[in-house]
Amino acid sequence: MNYRTVYEGGKGEIVEKKSRFIGEAFPVETEEEAAEIIGNIKKQYWDARHHCWAYVIGGAQVQERFSDDGEPGGTAGKPILEVIRGHELKNVLVVVTRYFGGTLLGTGGLVRAYTQSAQAGIEASTLITKTEGYLVKIGTDYSGLGKLQYLLAQRGLQTVDADYGEAVTLSALVSEEEEKALASERLCGLSFVISGTFARHSRDELKELSLRNTWVPGNFVTLNADTTVDISGTATTFPAGTYYGEIVQAQITADGYPMKVWDPAAADGLGSGDGYDGWYNPTAAKEYLAKAVEELAAQGMEITKENPIQIDYYTCSIVETWNNQANVYKQVIESNLDGLVQVNIVDTPDTTSYQNTSYFNDTGADNCTDVNIGSGWSADYADPASYLDIMQRYAYLTKNFGLWGE
Repeated sequence: MNYRTVYEGGKGEIVEKKSRFIGEAFPVETEEEAAEIIGNIKKQYWDARHHCWAYVIGGAQVQERFSDDGEPGGTAGKPILEVIRGHELKNVLVVVTRYFGGTLLGTGGLVRAYTQSAQAGIEASTLITKTEGYLVKIGTDYSGLGKLQYLLAQRGLQTVDADYGEAVTLSALVSEEEEKALASERLCGLSFVISGTFARHSRDELKELSLRNTWVPGNFVTLNADTTVDISGTATTFPAGTYYGEIVQAQITADGYPMKVWDPAAADGLGSGDGYDGWYNPTAAKEYLAKAVEELAAQGMEITKENPIQIDYYTCSIVETWNNQANVYKQVIESNLDGLVQVNIVDTPDTTSYQNTSYFNDTGADNCTDVNIGSGWSADYADPASYLDIMQRYAYLTKNFGLWGE
């Protein structure tokens, strides 16, 4: 079964006769999750007059609900629901918050305003198509890794995870038809297991959406004139048309860091920072860890497998993506750093409790977590200025990361 949904929520806003309408779209899997998000929106915009919403949730049995939240009947929730239906979306919640501007809009004006603001929220979101399928784990020894990667590429299968231990296990997303073909052929003698059903993105979408190597997309903006930039003390001139990502890569390379955040050959030669993992480097990670262990030893702290570095990672398991991120982080860190680092996943009972660990704090010093996924806010409308806003001193993301603690 295929269906369209929101992969990453967005926010849009319109103003009608001084009334402000803020439309926000969210991916949701259950009615309980939708109710919690609506509650959080009401807390965030506590001084607004109305919080109208609609959602469509479910697979074969679809649940549709909406609320006018005090607006005249049929002028808010139903128009929002019609927008969701018009985009043929499932597992989606749209909330429109209204700040009253002092002028009554009338029935027709309200319908138009709620329709347009819901539309703005969806248009600011990332939409994808999901397909029911399977997660297939395929194991081989290191001598067969090249063959396995070739076979997966020949079938057009997207690898989403890799476990490099004594042997290699790659995880791939496949449709039901692909899974049957693999099971019948045994993939040229390689072992594999089917670990359950899941809803997946189409492969092309997954590759681009799951792997982005900089917070601001590398191809988001280009220079409109030749520009000279100080790259670690060297005046470097970049010609008009140079992508942002190329400049970032030049700085990272000059600083001696091993990350690859810009690939000039990607996107058919146009260049891109998406679709590949430019940060995964176990060798470099071990080198940095060795230096840290030496520095700690000089301070009288001995790091061993029996006394590893402790990292607290707070999450909220009711949000599946957050929980998955936490467990992948733990697996990758602990498996690659020879037992010298231990990741402690600390579950919180709800999203509000989770956000109290960082997002709701005034400064980074108030955080009670060592690692944070940056939950809470993202750039509005893909606007360059809002990318900068959330990285300013005491801003949404910098305090989540624990920066600017004073």
